Amino acid sequence: MSESKSAGGRGVLPLPAQQRLNQMLIGQFLARSIALAADLGIADLLRDGSLSINELAERTGSHPDALYRVMRAMAAADVFDEQPGRRFSNNDVSTYLRHDVDGSLATMASWLSDISGWTAWGRLDHSVRTGKPAFDEVFGVDCFAWLEGHPRSLRVFQDAMSGYSAVTTRAVIEAYDFSGIGTLLDVGGGHGALLAGIAARHAGLSGILFDRTEVIAEARAQLASSEVGRRIQLVAGNFLEGVPVGADAIILKHIVHDWDDEHCALLLGHCRKNLSRGNKLLIVESILADREGDAFPKFLDLEMLVMMPGGRERTGDEFAALLARSGFELNRVIPTRSPVVVIEALASGTR
Repeated sequence: MSESKSAGGRGVLPLPAQQRLNQMLIGQFLARSIALAADLGIADLLRDGSLSINELAERTGSHPDALYRVMRAMAAADVFDEQPGRRFSNNDVSTYLRHDVDGSLATMASWLSDISGWTAWGRLDHSVRTGKPAFDEVFGVDCFAWLEGHPRSLRVFQDAMSGYSAVTTRAVIEAYDFSGIGTLLDVGGGHGALLAGIAARHAGLSGILFDRTEVIAEARAQLASSEVGRRIQLVAGNFLEGVPVGADAIILKHIVHDWDDEHCALLLGHCRKNLSRGNKLLIVESILADREGDAFPKFLDLEMLVMMPGGRERTGDEFAALLARSGFELNRVIPTRSPVVVIEALASGTR
C-alpha cells in the first residue's frame, strides 16, 4: 500500500503538498483506467477470487503486459489488490465495478470516460471564459442531440443513468414517507423505476409517468408485466410545454439540474398550475453545501457546466429562491444514504 493511502490512521506522515498535487494531476489517468476495467469486466471476472494477469488478458482479449501495467497502477491507487505472481483480486473499492452488485458504479465509470464527455472536458477553458457548454463548442450541437446520432454513446449514457438511478431510487424510497399521497406525477421519470418502486411500497398510491414519446414507449414495455404497472398511467409530452393534470403531488428526479433558472421556472410554473395550495412538490437532486470533503456535488456542477446548456447544481438558498419564484415554499430537505436529497416544497399562494 502506498504511503499516501497509509497516512490515514497508520502512523505514516501525509505526503508533502507538492506530491499530493501530483497525485491529483494524474487523476485523469486513474479515471480512464477504471473505466477501461469496467468496460472489460475485470471486476466481474474476479468475482470468485484472484486470477493471474495471463488469465485476465486471455478472457478480455488484451495484451498481457499492457494489461498488467494498467492493473498494477490501479492497485497502487487502491483499486484492486495485487498478489505475488502478477495475480489480482477485488477489494472493497473494485467490488463496486462489478455489474451485479447493489450500488455498482461500473456503468457510471464507462459514461464518465466516454469519448463525448472526455473530449468536451478538454475544453473546460471555453466554459470558464464564456459560461457556455464546452460540449456544444466541440461537437457543434448540444449533448442530447449529439447522443441521438451516436447510438453507442447513447447506450453508455442510458446504462449509466439507469445504474445511478437504481442507487438513488432505493435511497429516496427509504428516506421519504410517500404515504398520504394519492396520485404522484413523475415528470421526466424515464422508464418509471422510481415511480414503480414507490408504488410497490405504497399499495394505495397511483402514479402518472410523464416523459418524451420514445421514452414512454420503452417504459410501457417494461411496466406491462408488473403488478404496479397497472396503477401507473403513461403520458407522453414535453414538460417545458406543460405537465399532466390529476396528481396531488409531483416529483422531479435529476431534472432541475439540467436547466438554467429560466427553464426551471417555466417547468415549475407548469407544475404549480396543476397543484392545489399545500400540495407537495418533491425535487430529488444533489445539493451544494459547505461541508468539508463534500466535493462530489461541486464536481458534478462542473459536469453540468461543461455538458449541459445552463445546467447546474444548486445550494439550498438557490433552490428556495427558485421555488419561491414559481409559487412554492421550501418546506424541508431530507437527506438520503446517497449523494441526493429530497427537497420538499409546498404549493403556496393561488394558482
